Amino acid sequence: MRPKRLAMFYICSASALPASIQAAGVPAQNDVSNCASNSSLRRERPEREDLSEAYEAVDTRDLVQPPSGRMVVVHDFLGFLLAVLISYFVMYRQASSNLNNSIDEVLKQDVAAQK
Repeated sequence: MRPKRLAMFYICSASALPASIQAAGVPAQNDVSNCASNSSLRRERPEREDLSEAYEAVDTRDLVQPPSGRMVVVHDFLGFLLAVLISYFVMYRQASSNLNNSIDEVLKQDVAAQK
């Protein structure tokens, strides 16, 4: 039954092709009424056995798995750790800049006192 349905599909779809393609040698049946008379072939529902053969070797598992709870915890921990490291780095730069400014002021006063 399946090859007959497939043949009818190709015949009916080829009958809708433009005349220039049909003239180029594409075998097509121009009788649209033939497609309409055989529409019962297209409307038949395939039996369950036909579908089981078609999808026998298809992997139907879910491709997208939800993240595990442990992965979420690790992700949150790494994000928190990154935020802490960035804040420590910023505070270190500010503190070292303030310390350098203070040392420069002390050295300027020491040089002025020696003169």
